[in-house]
Amino acid sequence: MENEPVDYLIIGQGLAGTCLAFSLIKRGQKVLVVDFDGGARCSRIAAGTINPISFKTFGLVWKAEILVPFLQSFYKEIGEYLDTEVFIDRSILKVFKSIDQQNLWLKKADLDSSKPFMDSEIGSELRGIKTEFGYGIVHNAGNVNLPLLMDKFKENLRKKNLFIQHKFEMDQTIRTNIVEQLNNQGIRTKMIIFGSV
Repeated sequence: MENEPVDYLIIGQGLAGTCLAFSLIKRGQKVLVVDFDGGARCSRIAAGTINPISFKTFGLVWKAEILVPFLQSFYKEIGEYLDTEVFIDRSILKVFKSIDQQNLWLKKADLDSSKPFMDSEIGSELRGIKTEFGYGIVHNAGNVNLPLLMDKFKENLRKKNLFIQHKFEMDQTIRTNIVEQLNNQGIRTKMIIFGSV
């Protein structure tokens, strides 16, 4: 007898696949995640840094005032779901290379939109080492421990029988190929989504 159809089959359990699966599960959707050992290499080596400031222009990154609080809340929520801390609040220090960088920082830090993220004070000594042009501090930044997040999420999916290990063979007829491979395993789904592989 065939398995019950799932609402969403997510191929690839990298960062995108993990976040999508969590979001769908929260909404009561039945998901099945398919991945293989050695997948999601890009997600595993990424720094996982959330930084609201572009260090080239010292301007806010796109929609920082909306995205940064959302990301902090999202990764804390998924950490609570997994009973594992995957997000760490951090400040970032930017050491200036020139007086021009220092002046640009002060100008940008004075903007109302930048105040939650940029310290307007310039530091001069860093762990006992004097910096020639000083440094600025970025607030409301952080890091996501991506390998830990993905491993713990996979473990959680496996316990609930929502994960299968399989490597799809991708060829020129991807759609037919995948549907055929799913049918061979008795898996039916309403929708197939490619996460990060």
